[in-house]
Amino acid sequence: MQPIQFGGTIQLRDPATQQTIPTRVFGSVMTVADPAQVQIQVQQAVNQAATQVLGAKLAQHQIAVQTLAHSAPALAPEILQAMQASLPHAQLSQLQLQLSPELPAAPPIHAPVAPFDPMAAVKDAYVQEAKDRLDPSNYEVRAKLNIGGFKVGLSSEDGLDTDGLKKQAKDKVVSKLIGCVIGAVILLLIVAVAVGVGWYVWSQSKNTTPGTAAAPATAVAASELETSDWDGSKPLMCMNKKLLVKGVTAKVTGTAVSGMAGCVLVLEDCNIDASMTAVQTTGNAHITIKGGTIKGKMAALNANGGTIVVEGGAKIDGKVKKVGTGTIEGAE
Repeated sequence: MQPIQFGGTIQLRDPATQQTIPTRVFGSVMTVADPAQVQIQVQQAVNQAATQVLGAKLAQHQIAVQTLAHSAPALAPEILQAMQASLPHAQLSQLQLQLSPELPAAPPIHAPVAPFDPMAAVKDAYVQEAKDRLDPSNYEVRAKLNIGGFKVGLSSEDGLDTDGLKKQAKDKVVSKLIGCVIGAVILLLIVAVAVGVGWYVWSQSKNTTPGTAAAPATAVAASELETSDWDGSKPLMCMNKKLLVKGVTAKVTGTAVSGMAGCVLVLEDCNIDASMTAVQTTGNAHITIKGGTIKGKMAALNANGGTIVVEGGAKIDGKVKKVGTGTIEGAE
């Protein structure tokens, strides 16, 4: 009996990923034949037998690509039997088999993305602004000195403002010549502005009906509102929009309705129940509640900036909170 060394690569399909996995097959086998005469036939036989046996077991989920290297000794007898069937004259035995699949790199693991928290976003913005204000590198030290009628500019970055001194010297020469002209033009502008303001006040006083109050700066006409498709199944976030939500019944985990910068929102005949805050505003948001029921376990209304107006007999069930510049009208 003489040993024959073999080595090659076969292609196996991973049923889990449907990818083709190149796999090195190498080792040795004993034979009674002359190794020089059967070397090529043995290499072909081991490649064919390994592809056949391993492919069938992978397809039946009896083995996995990731464990091929450890399964080689247990698979060697069945592969040797398949080799012997294709080379009966070689009388093969004692197959020493090793398998080395080229596994693809594992995809990177991404950390889960935290849900957007408006309160945390506002807090982070204030913290970052405070850090920026306390960072000396964000400030440039400037000074202006009045020396002999000249304003001398000094800067920690640019030093003495020589260009400014030159310009001031030139301006002083011509300023006296054109001073009278500038004064006359300014006077005419003041008169024109005064006349315009007077005319505007007069025209507004004629067009304004006594006893009526002007609408808040953030309120809009009903025709400007866009009907929202919010169905109450999840929290509503409004930013830079003008929305109307009408007749919605919602039971929401967390904060149900959040109005942020540029939001104008009208909740009409809505029944809202939240595990935290039912309705809250930040920035310059404006939310009007007309009728319905607003209930929150932590707070029914929370004006952390912006304005909340309650009207139309709306029922407020829960705490009413105002923070900073936030205002709430029609509820205590």
